[in-house]
Amino acid sequence: MTRPTAIPSDLDHLPRFTFAGRGCRDPHREPRRRPAAAGPLPASPNIAPAPTPSAEPLATAPTPAPADRPPPTSVRLVSRPGRERDRPWGTFPAMADPIGPLVCERRGDALLVGFNRPEKRNAIDLATTEALHQVLTDQARERCILVLHSTTPGMFVAGADIGELVARDADDALLGINVRLFERLEAHRWPTIAAVDGPALGGGCELAMACDLRIASTRARFAQPELNLGILAGAGANWRLAQLVGVARARRMLYLGETLDAEAALAAGLVDAVHEPEALLDAALAMAAEIATRSWRALELTKLALRLHRPSTTTFDMAAQSLLFESDDKRDRMETFLHRRKR
Repeated sequence: MTRPTAIPSDLDHLPRFTFAGRGCRDPHREPRRRPAAAGPLPASPNIAPAPTPSAEPLATAPTPAPADRPPPTSVRLVSRPGRERDRPWGTFPAMADPIGPLVCERRGDALLVGFNRPEKRNAIDLATTEALHQVLTDQARERCILVLHSTTPGMFVAGADIGELVARDADDALLGINVRLFERLEAHRWPTIAAVDGPALGGGCELAMACDLRIASTRARFAQPELNLGILAGAGANWRLAQLVGVARARRMLYLGETLDAEAALAAGLVDAVHEPEALLDAALAMAAEIATRSWRALELTKLALRLHRPSTTTFDMAAQSLLFESDDKRDRMETFLHRRKR
């Protein structure tokens, strides 16, 4: 007796697929085949036959000529939750307000997703998580490679916003605010790239590790300093870091706060390439263009296959973090950190 094939737990969140028969069809892009014309039904002695339709064609209203569709354009936008989804073909929602947590721009087969909080070193606050969720929702049906980067040179993401984190409690930890976001990013239908041009600390490093590929500039740095703040690296570092750099180096980064520069991260397998800062974004776009030459459906199914057997400590991380979020030690350490930064 054959055992059933394991299906990833998040497959039911991928309504774009319809698995049927010998293949899978994308109902939003592939036309449904018309069923074969059925022959006349046999006459029944108890049912009167239907009248034969007239040979004359039925009068129908003339079909209006379809309006010319505009070619796809590159539109600069700020992603925010709660935007209208009805938009013209080939365009992305533009925002009237040019200031926001994310700035997106379509470049061919890539969508640049720029973190835009330079005054906070792009620290991830609740508004940023909601905006990135909205980007993932909007792009679930748009074939593109996501490229995450900073709109400010010399930055990436300096972790979670400690000003918000200090006030979060056990209930917030069990919601898994960043955990769920990074898992959703990892589960995005097509490959994602992190272009790291500066410090990727704490949640910033975890954000980069949730992407399929990571490239760094020579001024990039990677670290997981959460234990200094009395909390876990609970948004994926406890297991993604060990998978990428090995358990021994993961222990040093978590226990001792070891920081990796770009070359050390490349040698450890944490990043896939290192470039000069001015060439980083072009390198990410070239990588995206190369990926886009493959079959989009094959890319999507390969991502699913790679996730089938990956280990995860997500459930434990959320439970343990809920205990730590309630501790006086956590509050004292974070308040000390914030006070030191204000000096």
